[in-house]
Amino acid sequence: MFGWMIALPLWLLVTVATLYNIAAITDSSVYSTALTELVPPHYLGAAYALRSLLGFGAGIMSPWVFGLVMDWARGEPLNSETMAWGLAWTALGVGAALGPLMTVMLRETPEAHKMACGKR
Repeated sequence: MFGWMIALPLWLLVTVATLYNIAAITDSSVYSTALTELVPPHYLGAAYALRSLLGFGAGIMSPWVFGLVMDWARGEPLNSETMAWGLAWTALGVGAALGPLMTVMLRETPEAHKMACGKR
């Protein structure tokens, strides 16, 4: 949604970006806590390492994908700056949408029952 907001006033765009970043930062501790509660202690270091590898890996690939989509949308047949920004941010959003999908899938596992003390 962010890329499609390119024509909005700058103050509104900065406000949305700030709120998004505050919300995005707050979920990290939840993931760390979940790992601590669910992973056997002798695998905890490896679990944190894998989490970091996947997170930094996504962080490495995202700018590349963003740039590919921007270049494609600026060229023929689209040749549109607005479309380029919208599609580039949408490409990142598609990757980010995997998070909620994985959360829904986690909810169905026995580990989710263990994490929530039996509450669903």
